[in-house]
Amino acid sequence: MKRLLSICFCYIIIFKVTLYSDLFQSNYTYHSNSLHLFSNPSILTFQQGIPVSAVFFIPTYQNRFEGAAAVNFLLDKNAFAIGYERGETVNNRIISGFSFIKEIFSVGSSFSFLFDNIKEPDLLIDAACTFKLPQSRYISLIFNNIISTGKDQNEINPKGGISFFGDFPGIKKAALGFDLGYYCNMYDLRKSKIDHGGKLCITGSFLKTPMLFYSAGANLYRDKYGKTNQDLIATLGFQLRINEASASLSYGVEYKKIDSDYKMHISIDYNPTAFRHSLRPSLDLKIVDGNGIVPGVYVSFDCSKLNMYSGIKNWVLVFCTLPSNNGEIIKSFSGGNMPPSTVYWDYRDVAGKYYDREIVYVRAILTDNNSNLAVTPWIKHNSQNRINEE
Repeated sequence: MKRLLSICFCYIIIFKVTLYSDLFQSNYTYHSNSLHLFSNPSILTFQQGIPVSAVFFIPTYQNRFEGAAAVNFLLDKNAFAIGYERGETVNNRIISGFSFIKEIFSVGSSFSFLFDNIKEPDLLIDAACTFKLPQSRYISLIFNNIISTGKDQNEINPKGGISFFGDFPGIKKAALGFDLGYYCNMYDLRKSKIDHGGKLCITGSFLKTPMLFYSAGANLYRDKYGKTNQDLIATLGFQLRINEASASLSYGVEYKKIDSDYKMHISIDYNPTAFRHSLRPSLDLKIVDGNGIVPGVYVSFDCSKLNMYSGIKNWVLVFCTLPSNNGEIIKSFSGGNMPPSTVYWDYRDVAGKYYDREIVYVRAILTDNNSNLAVTPWIKHNSQNRINEE
């Protein structure tokens, strides 16, 4: 019995654990989270609607209130966010951020004001950029506290990092994600006081209504005194969606191995999804006749211009007698996720009738997970390989 439980536990951890993004851990998340404002402002514009997020830490090392909250506004290709944080190294912090998408990359920056009872407010500036890679994967360059007006740099120091995150390659059915990153804290460049660190998080979800998600991650780093530290974190939560609105609640634990201490956090997220991305995907088709030995037509999908940050839901390829809804559908192909590079049609309809000597019209429709459509114009084609757009 114990052996069976051990095998089931290993299966859950290795194959089903999903990365959930919280304030200090991962860039990857399965639902909109405005707390990215504090760590990576460039991915704020990847989200939908008006996500409102908050996290509370209980208990803390100083037995004082620690937490953060933020709200994110999405307008077309731009995102605006504002938030508040109170933590171990920050007494009172007000932060605002901006992010925009341009082709295959997004850029973001945030400005923080630190308030203390004694001295004047300090200014901190963060900057980040994220590049979209094929198959729903991303790479981010993040620079925190690159400009600071504070005189005391013992706690708040410049920090740079790189993060590679997205869906696991080769796993289509399971909702699994990863976030692999490297970072360094620059305490004093003149005295070579720099600590390095790396993190690895595995994320995912199961069930649909309500959606359950959980995560497990590790952070391994060396501090400015040369000591190697390890932090472990795990989170479990659920998300409930009603029409276009969603709400989620999660509970997590962070364990610091160096002093055998831990703290817990509770995260709350709400997103009415009042606005959607108006960034429409772009799709092109190329049609080529087959040879005499293999009669037919090859239709190639050109997805190089796709701006599908939310992922592809399904695609449809239609061959029709007329370039309108009045035409008769001869043959159609469809599928989920990314369309194939090429679709072959043998000039026959479902009844076996040949259309190799008649003019046909071709159109493709692609839908992303936010219900945005990419629709190609009707393309006129005949067996003499004459292609003209209507």
